[in-house]
Amino acid sequence: MKMLINSLELGGAERSLITLSKYLDMEIFTLYDNSMQLDIKYTPLIRTKRMSGILTYLYMPVFLLKARKFFATNDVVISHLNQSNFLNFIMKNSLRTKAIMVIHHLDLNRKIPFEKQVFKSADRIVCVSEHMSVDAVHRYKNPNTITIHNPIDLDYIKDQATRGKYLDGEYIINIGRYVDFKNQKFLIEVYSKIRNRNDLKLLILGYGPLENELINLAKSRGFRVGRSPDEEADVYIFKTNNPYVYLKGAK
Repeated sequence: MKMLINSLELGGAERSLITLSKYLDMEIFTLYDNSMQLDIKYTPLIRTKRMSGILTYLYMPVFLLKARKFFATNDVVISHLNQSNFLNFIMKNSLRTKAIMVIHHLDLNRKIPFEKQVFKSADRIVCVSEHMSVDAVHRYKNPNTITIHNPIDLDYIKDQATRGKYLDGEYIINIGRYVDFKNQKFLIEVYSKIRNRNDLKLLILGYGPLENELINLAKSRGFRVGRSPDEEADVYIFKTNNPYVYLKGAK
């Protein structure tokens, strides 16, 4: 079994795949190299860091050329996230692989290149919730759609929650990539409304293209911004391999 994903970083899709890798015999391939050090074996198709969505699609011929070394006819390729699903679609039609495409989130207002052709061609679509499966069947007209919920490794989570020290005092936490649809800017604005009534700190843990924008927004609202848990601040914006220790202490 071969798994294909954009990269292995902090998102829910990435963490689900990492969890599955502990229990299934699989090879993991990423479109580009990882920006975080992880104790997991994977093969990047190209040795470069994360690129923008549009650039990733322009690079598809390069990804396909590299993929020919690793994927063969009748290989079962399970892909996660839009760009990897798109490459899986191309490989299915050029290399004759079997394509299973996993949908982790479905935004009915967001347009993806050749979206309907990509998912309609899949040998199987896997959605992580029942409602998402209903929407996917309606949108892509592919009856080979099933629901498999994200795996949760409770023992791992409990262990990670003990490996470190969370912040003193009360705080609320958000974990996710720094992009518009995660609404971290809105969260900072809401926090600015309640901060005077509550002695709460705000943690926004993740990475992404809006990082500097979030930092500047928080500073413009008069907040001290911490770039590590060791700093004294009101709003913390940083990347971590272990969010569970901070979840443990959150209000």
